[in-house]
Amino acid sequence: MDWRTVDADSAQRLRQLCMRMMVDRDMPRNVTISSIATSKRIPEVILNHLSLIAEELVKGAFRHGFPAGRGGRIRLSLDAWPSTWELTVDDSGTVEGRRGAGMGKVRHLVLSLGGALDLPRVIGGHRCVITIPKMPDFAEPLVHAAS
Repeated sequence: MDWRTVDADSAQRLRQLCMRMMVDRDMPRNVTISSIATSKRIPEVILNHLSLIAEELVKGAFRHGFPAGRGGRIRLSLDAWPSTWELTVDDSGTVEGRRGAGMGKVRHLVLSLGGALDLPRVIGGHRCVITIPKMPDFAEPLVHAAS
């Protein structure tokens, strides 16, 4: 089976990730987490990587953005554009301490997909934008008749 034809439901996967993170006993109870996906169907191999990236970013936000019981929110969004998928993780936590080993893992995963990582400055929180290029649908190879 060709990996480009095995699609997964991105909205459902992000919801499951959010629910799993909320029931984790190490996560603060006064931080809410939500998700939205504008594109439901994404190749499963890409969605698996994006899920790992999102999980690492959410863990980092919980770990570093909400110290000493600070409350707030984390929001994941996944959008499809004509040539890319874009995962954005926003949180209302503190900005300090966001460059640790977890971000190294995120960078590695993003680069393995040929993508880009952007950390734009935002007021009152932190934002991470991951852009992954869509793979072209390769047609069957052309067969040239021998002359």
